[in-house]
Amino acid sequence: MLPDYLPGVHPLLVHFPVALLISAATVDLVALLARHDSARRAATWLLAAGTAFLPLTYWTGRQASDQVVNPFPRAQAVMAEHSDLAWWTLWVFLAVVVVRLVLLSRERLQGAPHAFSTVLVIGATILLGVTAEHGGQLVFDLGVGVRPVSEAPEGAFEPQPEPDLDALGPTVAADGSFRWRFQPGAEAVLEEFLTAEGGALPEATVENREAALVLTKDTPGRLALLVGADVDQASMKVRIRRDEFNGAISLALHVAGTDTLDFLTWDGATMVLGTRRDNLDQELASEAASAEAGWHEIELVAAGTHFRGYLDGELVVHGHADAAPVGPAAIVLEGTGRIRLDDIRIIPIDE
Repeated sequence: MLPDYLPGVHPLLVHFPVALLISAATVDLVALLARHDSARRAATWLLAAGTAFLPLTYWTGRQASDQVVNPFPRAQAVMAEHSDLAWWTLWVFLAVVVVRLVLLSRERLQGAPHAFSTVLVIGATILLGVTAEHGGQLVFDLGVGVRPVSEAPEGAFEPQPEPDLDALGPTVAADGSFRWRFQPGAEAVLEEFLTAEGGALPEATVENREAALVLTKDTPGRLALLVGADVDQASMKVRIRRDEFNGAISLALHVAGTDTLDFLTWDGATMVLGTRRDNLDQELASEAASAEAGWHEIELVAAGTHFRGYLDGELVVHGHADAAPVGPAAIVLEGTGRIRLDDIRIIPIDE
């Protein structure tokens, strides 16, 4: 039974391949300089043993990344880079160990072939080091898997600009973070900050009691409401209430009209992550995601080739694809009825 603070066995396993593969590179370099046959063989078996740990270590790392509760945007970017580097590290070491075992079996692990393979081992170990550095950054710099983000100092990770109560529109921070909390009168400035694609801007009011923007959509077609500036890697969060809406709401990034975008769709029962290119949808992942009536927060994160969808801070779907070109974000409505919004946040993710 694992302790509650561990997001899986990845933190326990990762030290074995790192220690074995660094030892293999060190012993192999000594064997090359000393021309020592036993050391060459020992380095090869250390290399094989370390590589044997990598598939399980990679898989448990993927599992751990999906169990992190509501990681903030900067952590999403580093986590995506760490995962991609780990994938390449796995395959590079598998290729190197095959070369070594072939040379060893044919008794050619000496001279120039040995020198060449040593260079490969050292190069792969450098890649391993870069991968491990990203993992260390996640834990020791960003606190992922170590402590809940809610316990971190306020503002340490995610910029959360407070809106100017004298302004009806959104606030935009110096780093490009966009946030819009609605208040009475905000419907008067919607056309300045929301651009409708695929139809007219729905009838809009702001409820005084909940300070929520209420959009009433009468036609069932697809309508995209562009919001914010162009972004690449980003987190988009929207707090919604869809009790009176019959249809699906999507968060979209990299929008080029309604026919090219990357999206997270929620119809109240299922969450779908996908890409749309020239009006053709490709589903990346889908999971059941039913929730009781009331307010809910949905979030779409795009970091590199990693796309994640959250419902109320819990990861629901995780998929991979090449992102569309840089573009604005959008809230996409498909269906009819009334939908309420009270908080829209778009936070660029630094590389």
